[in-house]
Amino acid sequence: MQPLPPGRSDLMSFITLLLVKASPKKKSKKVKKVKKIKKRAKQGGAVEEDMKWIMEDPHDEMFSRFVLDGGGKRLGESIGVDGRYLIVKSKMKFYKIPLEAIADEGDELRIIRRVDMDRARKLGETWKKTNL
Repeated sequence: MQPLPPGRSDLMSFITLLLVKASPKKKSKKVKKVKKIKKRAKQGGAVEEDMKWIMEDPHDEMFSRFVLDGGGKRLGESIGVDGRYLIVKSKMKFYKIPLEAIADEGDELRIIRRVDMDRARKLGETWKKTNL
């Protein structure tokens, strides 16, 4: 195997890590795409555009936005996504709200479905203990 040009070795390590961490459900399509990118990188092809596909997270646009409850009252600020849940920080409390209950309304996010806020707070506090 030919040695990679400078800067390519880090890229290859990153692509290999993605292959290892691909979730089983999404593995087939993602692994095929990542393997093609890896092959192109070994041949010295441009992979910057391909890397954008890998690096983009569809939930990035949900970070650092205010979250409103159904009545329009500001609940807190979104700080992350954990699986199917949006993590919201409100003063010293954390809430873990299902993503399917959240709607994007421009600069803010709104809770559009009924959410058990006591359960969301308990899940949020559990998330806080394990992640912060």
